[in-house]
Amino acid sequence: MRSTYLAFHLLLLSALFMYAQTNNQPSLEGRITGVVVTEDGQPVEHAYVCTTIYEQHGSTTGCHGYSGKNGEFELDHWPMGTLSLFAIKPEDGYTDATKRLTAKVTLSPQAPVAAVRVMLGSKVGVLTASVRDKNTGMPVEDVTLTYISLDASIRGCALGVNRSEYSGSSLEITVPTATDVIVFASSPGYKTWFYTDVSNDSRPVLHLQSGERRSVEIELEPDRK
Repeated sequence: MRSTYLAFHLLLLSALFMYAQTNNQPSLEGRITGVVVTEDGQPVEHAYVCTTIYEQHGSTTGCHGYSGKNGEFELDHWPMGTLSLFAIKPEDGYTDATKRLTAKVTLSPQAPVAAVRVMLGSKVGVLTASVRDKNTGMPVEDVTLTYISLDASIRGCALGVNRSEYSGSSLEITVPTATDVIVFASSPGYKTWFYTDVSNDSRPVLHLQSGERRSVEIELEPDRK
């Protein structure tokens, strides 16, 4: 009986020791709180909060909900490690990947909670183009409007596929700001059209400022080959 009593107490002490050890272990999940602001420090509501998680063989980027009324956000249950945070708000023109201002965070068992301030970059520029046949004045279908930076590191395009989607009215493309880009339009059966600044035809590049919108009328010349 005495040995049974002693064994029971030893088992109880062992369980209590293991419980204490488990509860003293650092957390294996982290939490990030913060606020999204503009370049002049104003809080931004309803901005996407995105992360880039750095892994051994690369990185993974994704967006995880919106900022609140005062720009606040909270990300729970994050694994330990280093990640960067950035924010975008496409409906207000904050989509330019080249202008992201990231905040880097490292979560560890010793520091599982982090507070950050995430700043939106500059607003993108917007180029709107109407495209017509130079000879007939009719809308041109199946048009691709493309921009590319001078060093070819940044590229984007917009498509007008058919009359039901395009109907010759306009194409709209977002363009990086404070950057010289070459813009051209192409369509099967037509010569490629290149953008030229009307105020300086010797400089065939587009250069938009933050939030600037510009419209162009494109006349594509049929290719008679």
